[in-house]
Order: sequence, then structure tokens, then C-alpha cells
Amino acid sequence: MSAAASVMPSATEKKVEKKPVKFSNLLLGAGLNMFEVTTLGQPLEVVKTTMASHRGDTFGQALGRVWGRGGVFGFYQGLIPWAWIEASTKGAVLLFVASEAEYYARAAGANDFGSGILGGITGGVA
Repeated sequence: MSAAASVMPSATEKKVEKKPVKFSNLLLGAGLNMFEVTTLGQPLEVVKTTMASHRGDTFGQALGRVWGRGGVFGFYQGLIPWAWIEASTKGAVLLFVASEAEYYARAAGANDFGSGILGGITGGVA
């Protein structure tokens, strides 16, 4: 077998194509991250800060203290506009970087499962 024949791709190898990053996927990533920060992130951040300010409080006491400051709205005091801006951009960046990393992993020879895992890890790190 000659050297030229060994570098030619075989007919069974499939060509890795780069998927276009859709704007709707970026919006989906931003929306999912916004949902997470609104439902869990910001309220738990406020409770954490309250517990740091009042070292003797238990988790339940901190919840009561936050609730006493304004009911449900007490959990959203602070930096909610900043959290929303950060969450929306973070979600979009995560999906974009994950898509690119998955493509490069597949191009380097990783299988679909491995490239998906590597893309998710890389997106999360970014």
C-alpha cells in the first residue's frame, strides 16, 4: 500500500459538518438561564447573604428574616437586574461555545457522545 493511499479518506468515513448556530438556540440558552436565576439563583443568593450577615441564624431563620423584609419580593432585593443581564449573556455564550467545541471534537475524531460531553464541559467553563 502506498503512502498516498493511506491518507485518502475511505468511503465509509463521514465528513464532519459544522452546524450553524441558530439565533433561536441562543435565545433558548438565555431564557433557560434567566429562568434558573429568577426561580432559584437570586432567592438563594439573598438567603446566603442574610446568613452571612447574621452568623447565628439557621437556614429557616434566614428564610423568615428575608420573608419579613418584604414577603416574596424580599427574595429579589439586591442585584436582580445585574443577575438577569449576567444570566442572559451566560446562557447564550454557553450554547455557542458548546456548539463550537463539539464540532472541533468531532473533527478531531471523537464520537458523538464524547464530543457532546466535551462541548458541554467547555461551554460551562467558558
